[in-house]
Amino acid sequence: MKSLKSNPLFLPVFFFLVLVALTAWHPVVDHDFGFHVAAGKEILSTGRVPDTDHLSVAGEGKPWINRLWGFQVLLYFFYKNLGFTGVSFLTSLLACATFSLLLLSVRKPGSPSFLIIFLLALFIVQGRLRERPEALSFFFLACVYYLLESHMEENPRRPRAVFLIPAVQLLWVNAHGLFILGVMLQIFLFISWEMERAIHGFFCFQMTHPTARKKRELLSIIFLSVLASFINPFGLKGALVPFEQYSMMGGGSFFSNITELVPTHQLLPGLWRADKLYLAVLVVFFFLAGAPFFRSGARISLYHLMVFLAFLFLAMKANRNLALFALAAAPFAGASLSTKTAGKDMPPYYWSHAVSFLLFVLVLLRAMNLLSGVLFVYPLGTGLYPPEKFATRPVDFMLENNIRGPVFPTDLRDGNLLLWKGIKPVYDGRLEIFGEDFFRQYHQKTITSREDFESALDNYGANAVLVRRLMDNRYPAIAVCIPKRAQDLYENPGWALVYMDGSFCIFIRNGQRQVDGRSKEEAS
Repeated sequence: MKSLKSNPLFLPVFFFLVLVALTAWHPVVDHDFGFHVAAGKEILSTGRVPDTDHLSVAGEGKPWINRLWGFQVLLYFFYKNLGFTGVSFLTSLLACATFSLLLLSVRKPGSPSFLIIFLLALFIVQGRLRERPEALSFFFLACVYYLLESHMEENPRRPRAVFLIPAVQLLWVNAHGLFILGVMLQIFLFISWEMERAIHGFFCFQMTHPTARKKRELLSIIFLSVLASFINPFGLKGALVPFEQYSMMGGGSFFSNITELVPTHQLLPGLWRADKLYLAVLVVFFFLAGAPFFRSGARISLYHLMVFLAFLFLAMKANRNLALFALAAAPFAGASLSTKTAGKDMPPYYWSHAVSFLLFVLVLLRAMNLLSGVLFVYPLGTGLYPPEKFATRPVDFMLENNIRGPVFPTDLRDGNLLLWKGIKPVYDGRLEIFGEDFFRQYHQKTITSREDFESALDNYGANAVLVRRLMDNRYPAIAVCIPKRAQDLYENPGWALVYMDGSFCIFIRNGQRQVDGRSKEEAS
């Protein structure tokens, strides 16, 4: 009890980080895993980052600005040496490191109640804690956030730690396109410092009174960070990637049909019908995140206000950015809640008992896998999940029977898996290569017309077609058309059905009717 009174934060923070680790430890759930591993393997084997594509037929020779190459090398390293367990470990490690840095960014917490904010943030972020380059962006964002907060406080134990930011930016620009967020945070802090004179008369704003030296240091760090953005295999083109990504978000782009790029307000009716718990958590978090700026008598940090508004805008622009908003808002929202509850009603160590008990219960339930699909998206474990959504069995069938492609997948997700297994697909999920026109043509013409579909198979020289029989409802027209195209292939004497299970079927050209010495009927 004595040690708990002296440090009431240790136990609840420990349980929270254990919960983060368990939440992020799950099987591989992302279909992009396939092309990430394939690209990482090629980069390590050749010792260079390719600037043109040769992994797919439709993308052959097209420019490939692979801004994800750093993450792909890291992912392949863990997968090659530790298998799926290594991939799950990497995801969990990055999640723990991210939340640890954000917890350290909370200014002078008065009670452990700030962990309530972080628990809500974890609930929002959990669906994005996957084996994606985005996980590295979360970590780098937390690094920059923490280093800037330390610079504002001028921590005497780390007086020059802020100069690590350009190094973080250098790693970030070679791992994911969200590196611009780090530069944005730095610019926001500098602008807030410069505006202090102008807002000095407004009593509601908090004055930090930075020294001239701190301003010069921050300005030099911004310059070095911008310079680091150009240190990548693609130079200026690589530095401009964030603006290309931004153009994919919003209602004007075809890519906004992709679920994660849909504006948040368009998802609200669906959340109300299908996931009221998640919607309730979002509403509560938005309220608590905005509370520090509207609380009576509170001193508003202009820097935190700018961060809040910028990340709120991104979250409204595309729902996948809700995770970014939750991570960016949690530290200052948590600090505000902690300050408000400190010394009121309950001493800090009572708060510690209460929050620790809540987190301990969640840890137990998570470890026992009782909350999977209820409060947590994915179950514990390693491997592929859920297996019926990954075309492992049909692709293994292709390998066993020497069907090497080119293979035309009716779903871009399956093109990624083909790459992972070393089979050349006609196309895959790398949106940056094929572009908006290709996918608009595919969704609006190729797959909806028998003639256009068969013409595409001939033009790309496809030797096999991998048909996903169970399509989701994201593209209703496609879900209707694909069974028709499968029926067309079945009736076409030039194609033979050689494999079928509950989720997939495979057609090969008539010249390959004999598969491993078996007839079409035996193979299927």
